[in-house]
Amino acid sequence: MKKLQELLSFKIDHSLETKIVSGIYDNSKHVMPESMFIALNRNAANRKSHVNEAITCGAKYILQNGESGENYCEIKDGILFLFVKNVREELAHVASRFFESNFETVVAVTGTNGKSSTVDILRQIWIRSGISAASIGTLGVITQEKYEKLSNNMTLPDCIELNRILHTLCGSGIKNVALETTSQGIDQRRADG
Repeated sequence: MKKLQELLSFKIDHSLETKIVSGIYDNSKHVMPESMFIALNRNAANRKSHVNEAITCGAKYILQNGESGENYCEIKDGILFLFVKNVREELAHVASRFFESNFETVVAVTGTNGKSSTVDILRQIWIRSGISAASIGTLGVITQEKYEKLSNNMTLPDCIELNRILHTLCGSGIKNVALETTSQGIDQRRADG
């Protein structure tokens, strides 16, 4: 759980700063009570449907793109709507603060061919040098002790899952991370933050 103001990149009304966020979700079906739902859908009708489903599941905070080009808040029926200039940019900020992590080194590898091999080899070099390390990408999440397949079979997990993984790795003592990135992942700002 985090205070709302700790998660956001912009200032909100003083009376709202200490509101508590229990979780962050970009899938309305997974929303839990007192959590924040991030509405990524660009289609207004679909976005409204997902927002309504998230509220039904207990979301108290809705983060979505605004139309004014400014960051601002509105309270409607007890729900705090946070309107931002770029929802993906703000999601990266929120996710990296909700799932905090701190590594000595994070390396992101992109390109057409060789990403999986490069991050795995780099992880192995670090481990053989006595540095606790992990790699994240097409092959999954790999450390010296374990291997875990990514839940969505993507090269670069979505922003929330990636930050959750990084938080867990950091908590287990991992110092360095090699991360596969894709052009689409970079464009969607999944590795930001």
